Amino acid sequence: MKRSVYDIHVGDRVHSVAIDADGSVTHGGIHHEADIRQLDATAYSVLLNGRSFVFHLVPVNGAYVASIEGTAVGVTVETDRSRLLHKFAAAAMDRSRTTGITAPMPALVVRIEVEPGQEVKEGQGLVVLEAMKMENEIKSPCKGVVKQIHVPHGKAVEKGEILVTLE
Repeated sequence: MKRSVYDIHVGDRVHSVAIDADGSVTHGGIHHEADIRQLDATAYSVLLNGRSFVFHLVPVNGAYVASIEGTAVGVTVETDRSRLLHKFAAAAMDRSRTTGITAPMPALVVRIEVEPGQEVKEGQGLVVLEAMKMENEIKSPCKGVVKQIHVPHGKAVEKGEILVTLE
């Protein structure tokens, strides 16, 4: 086991705690001899610098309630892994803000109903395609701003081809 680093948020304070493979703990730049053992699903026995105590850590809605010697506090814990997952989720959210509207079938572009920079509402028509002598209005799946129109009027498009990008 390698060193595990945790950022423990208690109220508006953040405590950076590192636990080494040998069980020793570093907090606030100070090294502490420690022995931490899990007793059951929520209880832990801790021997820290010769002092023994039991604490409970109960998960509640993505955070925890930590109880130590009868005092309960709400805490959140960040690990290297949770920070990395948060970073990837934020990047995915940024990517999801840009939506490529694609052609649902091979067709001919007969009308473009928006222009770059235009704000659109969910359900608003963007492009009209003609397939098998029928017109099909492609509507916006969400509220947004037209970032780019990828096809000109009169172009034959393939299924899945990007017509308009919204952000």
